[in-house]
Amino acid sequence: MTKVELSINKCIRRGWKWKNYIVILSILASCFFSWISYFVKIESPGTTMKSKVVKQEGVSSIGNIVKNEFREGTSMEVFLDPDEDIIKNETLIENKTLTSEIVSNPGKGNPKIHVGEHCVPAASWQTTSYPTCNHVHEIDMTMQKDAIDYLGRGNHRDVWKVDHINYNASEQVALKTLRQYRDFVAKNYEMHRIDAMVAERLTFSSHVADIHGFCGQSVINEFGLGDCTRAHRIFEEKEYDSILKLHLAYGIASGIADMQVIDKDLGPTVLHLDIGESNVLISKDKRMKLNDFNGAFLLRYDEASEKMCGMKFEKRCGYTEKRADLRSPEECRGDVLSGKSDAYSIGPIIFTLLTGVRMYHYGEQEKIGSNNTMMREILSEGKVPPLLPSNIIESNDPATKELLAVMAKALTNDPDERPSAAELAKYLAKEIDRIDK
Repeated sequence: MTKVELSINKCIRRGWKWKNYIVILSILASCFFSWISYFVKIESPGTTMKSKVVKQEGVSSIGNIVKNEFREGTSMEVFLDPDEDIIKNETLIENKTLTSEIVSNPGKGNPKIHVGEHCVPAASWQTTSYPTCNHVHEIDMTMQKDAIDYLGRGNHRDVWKVDHINYNASEQVALKTLRQYRDFVAKNYEMHRIDAMVAERLTFSSHVADIHGFCGQSVINEFGLGDCTRAHRIFEEKEYDSILKLHLAYGIASGIADMQVIDKDLGPTVLHLDIGESNVLISKDKRMKLNDFNGAFLLRYDEASEKMCGMKFEKRCGYTEKRADLRSPEECRGDVLSGKSDAYSIGPIIFTLLTGVRMYHYGEQEKIGSNNTMMREILSEGKVPPLLPSNIIESNDPATKELLAVMAKALTNDPDERPSAAELAKYLAKEIDRIDK
């Protein structure tokens, strides 16, 4: 942390008003640059491209798109990663080594790569944006502490509980604003545009956190009781039994399944790729919902083969702030990803529901769970299962047995053999009906 950041943090701790001023400035700057982006193309400073820059009709001008043509008609598009700029990408598609290079600011590269011959946006909503800046500006950040309160932060955003002007006094919303050390740059705007658009498309789902407003890098979401890590504190001890855990697991599996049918005829067009114990929401009616799409990726459609393009990363598993213990085996191997990669995430969520800790962080495995190098090898090979308490493994409780069964299915190493999120949700629903009778 820099001296400037430390000074700001001290100011925040000294008085409530400092928090308000900082967030007001953050929201105003966010909205200002959002409006500018409609008239001026924003590019990351200091970026020089050694590739052909392609402007595609209907594609958002926020963010740099680089496209290279390779032999035998194979093409690849590379998008700037939300966390860091690209230095160099080299990958292998159909046994051909393909190289795309961008000279940029120093940093580790982590390009997202569309695998296909002619990949274009799969649906019109993927390239649009519907900011509701007036709605965001209705929030008065100078309100008393009982009306607005700082809750915590994620990797990119601070989270605030707000008694919103358009809501009853008994209801709150969650306001998310850009963290002070993050820059107001194109890649961050694109990240939060995707977050808002995916949430907007999922308003049909009761298993996904609601969105109430969006502007620039600020968003208003449904306010809940907490995430998966707080479940044991949210529920009373007698209430937090295996049946409830079965219902919570069903909720997150259903949320993922709903995300994968936004464009029904095409199959999954969105990959969340960051579903962990902190990126789910336990709602006020005590259901678990899918949340936080600011790290999501929009899949594209291959006009040549008339099927969805694949997507892969050069470095994802344990690189650029992406801890390895949350990644699927195919991410750690650098393979092409699919909707099955998000289905894998159901396994770690169930593990946390059963144990109260992250997967590969229980008992003797606690030392390796935070070691990204070791976790990459373990997850890639799939030979070391997560360690569980003996009382859970040996349990005769029907709901616990089903939770273990679903976790094992979700953690299947080969994505081709792994059930989809919809299949796991259907299985959970059937077992809930059977056990509840």
